[in-house]
Amino acid sequence: MHIFAPGECRYSREVAEGVSLMLAESGQRDRYAVSAEVSRISGKDVSKNMLDAYASPARIEHSLPFWLAPVLEEVCSSHVLTNWLVDSRE
Repeated sequence: MHIFAPGECRYSREVAEGVSLMLAESGQRDRYAVSAEVSRISGKDVSKNMLDAYASPARIEHSLPFWLAPVLEEVCSSHVLTNWLVDSRE
């Protein structure tokens, strides 16, 4: 088991960059379409503004909820966050 220094595992920026990449590469028309589909299949309201915040490394206080990661990946036909998580654990 690796012992981490305090503050060493602050991944908010990396997750936001992954969300941004996933949204850009999704092939969806726009973030409004993505938010509508995420809202539909999750049963929770996820607005375009929320997606913008999740995808902004400057807004780390608005991190993507863990439960939403697989939903967003499904809608975007992506494994960016899953791959990042696996790689960060190696």
